Amino acid sequence: MSYKKYLSILLKPTNACNMKCSFCYQKINSYSNFQSMSNETINIIADLFDEKTSRNINFQWIGGECFLKELDYYKNATEILSRASNDTVAINHCFQTNGSLIDERWCQYFKDNKNVSLSISFEVIPDIQNKYRPFIDTSSPPSYDVLTSNLDLLRYYNINFGVLSVITPEVIEIDAKKWLKEVFKVGVRSIGLQLCYQDSYWGSENTIGKYLEWLSDLFIAQSDHNNSVTHQSDCILIRESYYLYNTIIMEQPLIVSCHNNIKNCADYLFTIDATGSIFSYCDSFIGLKAESIDFCLGNIRDYSSFSEIFESKKYNDLKSTYDKFRRLCGDCKYHIICNGGCPLFKNFSIDNGVLSENKTNSSYCLLARGLLSYCLDIEKRNLIKSIYNYFRNDSIRPCSFFLTKI
Repeated sequence: MSYKKYLSILLKPTNACNMKCSFCYQKINSYSNFQSMSNETINIIADLFDEKTSRNINFQWIGGECFLKELDYYKNATEILSRASNDTVAINHCFQTNGSLIDERWCQYFKDNKNVSLSISFEVIPDIQNKYRPFIDTSSPPSYDVLTSNLDLLRYYNINFGVLSVITPEVIEIDAKKWLKEVFKVGVRSIGLQLCYQDSYWGSENTIGKYLEWLSDLFIAQSDHNNSVTHQSDCILIRESYYLYNTIIMEQPLIVSCHNNIKNCADYLFTIDATGSIFSYCDSFIGLKAESIDFCLGNIRDYSSFSEIFESKKYNDLKSTYDKFRRLCGDCKYHIICNGGCPLFKNFSIDNGVLSENKTNSSYCLLARGLLSYCLDIEKRNLIKSIYNYFRNDSIRPCSFFLTKI
């Protein structure tokens, strides 16, 4: 079996968190295993890699709040996982964090390790950040104050970072140009957007429509901003428009998203939780149950290598199931771009932690068609291309957590 060109491993060292974000997807998937990933588990993960695994491996550390584990834990973990690297294998690490625990030691670590990147969950509007991302400890200061102070610290150390922001109904009511100014004011230059999971994948047509209208205004504001600044470092990259830009120009290896993926996610994406259970997709579906699919591939202790996982009947049966769901909407004009999208979000609805098959016109598809219309409509295509006039392709360096190249 030949090696995979790219492999992304999502690692969940803990599900504990110091915030109680009201839109956290872990409330949706009912995943409440608060065990901690041990050094023994990390060593087993490292031993799964061989010369047939992949030439490019990206470890993405997620939570819970992953920074509840001490920095020394990650120094040790990344050292162990470096065993998977050699002259022909590149390894990168990315941390997805709520940003509240960043300090000078973390900043120095990021500065000293060029193969490590950072993505922060943060709402750029003070009232919205404090409302939706409060600390569990009610004696703590407002989370917006903590986050803006820590972003200042990152900039002091000259650390590049990306931000992921949840677009709530309150945000959509804010003028898009004003919202983008807030992004710029807090020093964010690379940001990804995410509707609440309930709205993105099980929301109403009205909610999706309002979001797409707001997004259209945002792209216009982004184009105006990027074409008015003097220095490239002041340009703002928005993940959603950059996905579209790359799809239109096709000058870089394909950058994929949950709405635009030439390959089945199971080809390159795995999640390993704190206990060593392994899943052949992103962590959104951990803990969910479905009558027709058993998502878990077992435990890493059941396998001697990733090659054995790739060749296992269960893994290949799952891939075949995902491919079947991706082909269900082959007569849609957008299928040539999205390739069927995410087979799970598209084809299932959720109720109390249980997925039920739902092949009707989903919110996911409404959102995907709205986004991908920018690839087919000439006027919209020109808008997207105008956003990145100032960038040279080889100078765009968004947070690696935003971008998966296959």
